[in-house]
Amino acid sequence: MLPKVFVYPEGQRIWLVRASGGKHFQNFLKHGVVAIAHIDKLIKKHALKEIPSREVLRGYLEAESDNFFDSQLAALKKLDDTSPDLEPDVELAEEEYFESKMSLANREAQVNKFAQEMRVGDLVVTLCKSHIAIGQFTSESYIDETVLKNTIYRGAKEPKVEYLDSKLRRNVAWGKPISRELLSAGLKKPLLARNTVSSLDEYWDKIYSLIYPVFVRHDVVYFSNRVARSGPVGTRNMCRLLDFVVCTQLATDALLKPTLPGFDLAKLLEESLLGADFQERLTSQAEVMSPGYFHHAVRVLNGVRPEVYARILAALLAFGLTGCQGGSDALNSLSEEIVSTLQQEDMSQERTAKPANRDKMDKMLEEYKQIMDKKGVSSLTSSLDLKLANVDSALPSISFSPQINIQGSAESSPQLKDQLGGAGEQFRLDLK
Repeated sequence: MLPKVFVYPEGQRIWLVRASGGKHFQNFLKHGVVAIAHIDKLIKKHALKEIPSREVLRGYLEAESDNFFDSQLAALKKLDDTSPDLEPDVELAEEEYFESKMSLANREAQVNKFAQEMRVGDLVVTLCKSHIAIGQFTSESYIDETVLKNTIYRGAKEPKVEYLDSKLRRNVAWGKPISRELLSAGLKKPLLARNTVSSLDEYWDKIYSLIYPVFVRHDVVYFSNRVARSGPVGTRNMCRLLDFVVCTQLATDALLKPTLPGFDLAKLLEESLLGADFQERLTSQAEVMSPGYFHHAVRVLNGVRPEVYARILAALLAFGLTGCQGGSDALNSLSEEIVSTLQQEDMSQERTAKPANRDKMDKMLEEYKQIMDKKGVSSLTSSLDLKLANVDSALPSISFSPQINIQGSAESSPQLKDQLGGAGEQFRLDLK
C-alpha cells in the first residue's frame, strides 16, 4: 500500500508550554493535561470557577500588583520627606514597581494566550531536560483545583512523588516522548524560550518533521533524512544521498507526467536538471552535523494533487533506501498501487496530467531499481545509519485530522483520560 500522507491543516497553531523547567513533564503526560500557575492566587482568593475575561483578568492582576507594592512605596515616600538617606530605597521601590507592571503585562499576555488564543486541535510541545513531547489540545481551557500526583520509581531508592496543583488547565492527547538528541539544530534555540507560554508557529516544519516522514502544505511536499551516525561520515556517501533524493524526485515526475516516445529514465537522471521538461523544483537544507539532518522540499508538478505526488515520492524513497528489496513481486505490487492511485485521481477529474500506462510504469520502475542498484543506494542506509523519519508514535493514536471532533470541555475534563483509554500511563519515564 502506498503510504498515507499528512496534509497540514491551515489555521492550526503550535504552542510551547514549559513545564516549570521540566518539573511537571511526567505529570502532564500521565494525566493528559497541560497547566500553568499564573493566576492560581487569584483563583484561590476570588474563588473563581470560570476563567475571567481579558478586562476582568487585567483588573485582578493590577489590583494584586498595586496592593503588593503601594503600602511599602507609600511608607517610604512619607519617610522620604524627612530623611534624605532613604532616597535610594524609594528609587529601588519605584523601580521594582515598574518592573512589576512590565511583568504584569507579560503575565496577562501568557494567560490570554493559554485561555483565549489556543484552540482545540492546535499542537502543543512541552519538555524536560532530556525529552520533549508533542500533543494536541482536546479541550478548551478550564479551572480545576484537583491536585494531580505522579510517582517516579527509581530502582532501589525511595519513589519520588511529584504534585501538580496549577489550576488553569487544558486537556491534551500526548504522543510518546522524543529524546532531545533527535531535535534538529533549528529547533533547539526556540525551545530555550523563557516564557512559560510561547508560539512555535514559525518552526512548524521542524515540528512536523519530528512527527511525519512526509507531509504536504499548499503545493509543496516536505520530507527529511536523518543521518544518525556519530562522528565523521564519508563525503561521497553524503553526495550520494543528495543524488538519490534528486533521482527519486525526477523519477516521481516521470511517473506522473506524459513523456515522449522512447523516454529513457537513465538518460534523464544523467542529464542537466535545467531541461525544459523537468525543471529543478527540489530544494534542501542541510544541518551538516553527524548526527544531523537534510530537510527537503519539492514543489509538485502542475495539475497533480500534492497528496498523490507525495505518496508516490515517499514510496520510491522507501523502496530505494531498502535496496529495492523483493524483486519482481515488489515491483509489480508497487506498480499496481501507483496505477490504481492515478486511475482513481483521473476519475475525480482534478488532474490534467495523465498517468503512464501499466507497461510504461513497469518499465520505469525497473529502470529506477537498476539505477539505484548501480548507484549503491542500499549501502547508504547502513553507512550513514539513515532514517526517513525520526521516531515512531510521536503522536497519540487519535486522529489529528481537523475534521475529527474530539469531545472535551471543562465539564467533561475529568473523564477525558478514560475516553482515551488511559493512554497516559504508557508515557511514564523513569528519568533520573
